[in-house]
Amino acid sequence: YRHLLYKKIVQPVGLNNIDEYNLLFYIDLNKVTTKKEYVQQAILEPTTAFEMIKRLVKKGYIEELDHPEDKRSKRMTLTPQGRAAVQ
Repeated sequence: YRHLLYKKIVQPVGLNNIDEYNLLFYIDLNKVTTKKEYVQQAILEPTTAFEMIKRLVKKGYIEELDHPEDKRSKRMTLTPQGRAAVQ
């Protein structure tokens, strides 16, 4: 029931579920974070989190940035569209 209720709340801003909102909220709180940091904090499987991140990047809510110290790692930040969804 809770998932159905949250879905009705987040759908108007273009999100599929509460997990997508939680990811955007986490990035908003931390301003810039890595995928690895998010996966460590989230109660999601890494593959699920990475697919969700990829989907939100494609939709324009998240922007991926190069990590200054680790070329293999990407940092995430919100786009203006992502910030508006959190608000």
